[in-house]
This record gives sequence, C-alpha cells and structure tokens, in this order.
Amino acid sequence: MDKGFYLYCIRAKTNYKFSAQGIDGDKIFAIPYQNLEAVVSEVSLEEFGSKEIQKKAQEDLGWIKEKAQLHEQAVEEAMKKNGDEILSIIPMKFGTIFKSKESLEETLKKHYDQFKESLKKIEGKQEWSVKVYLNRKSFEEEIKKSSPVVQEKEKEIASMS
Repeated sequence: MDKGFYLYCIRAKTNYKFSAQGIDGDKIFAIPYQNLEAVVSEVSLEEFGSKEIQKKAQEDLGWIKEKAQLHEQAVEEAMKKNGDEILSIIPMKFGTIFKSKESLEETLKKHYDQFKESLKKIEGKQEWSVKVYLNRKSFEEEIKKSSPVVQEKEKEIASMS
C-alpha cells in the first residue's frame, strides 16, 4: 500500500513530540526543513487520494466530519508548546497530501521565504474557526429588505425592457 504525507500545518522548528493521532490513525510527527517544520502524518494514498476524498465528500459526510475533526485536533496540538504557550502556525486546508517526502521538502524549499514571512506576520495570533448555517431563501429576503444597494439594483433591473 502506497503511503503519502498528510500536511496539517507549517510552523517554526521545535522539539515537541506529538501525542494526538493523525487523520489515518498513525502518529503525527514533524519533518524539519531549515528552521521550519511540516506537521504531518502518513496516510494511505488509496484511501486519501483526491478522487477518493471527493467521492467520500459526496457519499459519506460522517467520514468527512470525523477526518475533519482529527485534522483540527492535530492543528490545535501543533499550536501548543510547553503548557499555555501558543505557537504561530500556518494551517493547511483539509486534504493537503504529498505523495512523497521529497515533494513535500521541495514545496518547503520553494515557499520557504513566504512561510517565514507569514509566520512572522501572524506571530502571537491564533486561528479561530466559525461555521455558519443559514436558510438561503430567508437570507436573500433579509438582504433585499435591508440593503439599499440591492434595492437600487432591483429597481434598475425592473426598469429595463
């Protein structure tokens, strides 16, 4: 079975040993590159290939939910260092997978300066997720009622022949 590397985030190099399990049940670990590290776990390319993830996203939302929660737990653990101290990280989107360590290292090399600059900009900050559910029809009606710009555009459209 072919294995790849699931990338959770990029951060400054540390000596932290992870306790959380990865998205595929394997241990999370870091692959260092200069003074950065990629926080990863090994995954089955058969189970986590892009076609397979797309298929599961359409057919098995429970699987996606479980894996997304494991992804988030790994990112949260990667932010921790020595108790309450929070590390700056660059989180990756769900499903970022590299087929080989060499391809991951090539990406780290290619974008090294960008990663360093981003980490510098976000130092001392945290990522927060917000999920919003809405009824699209009700939302559109509310926007039409409360937005002068939308009301003006509707008048403009209505006056067209």
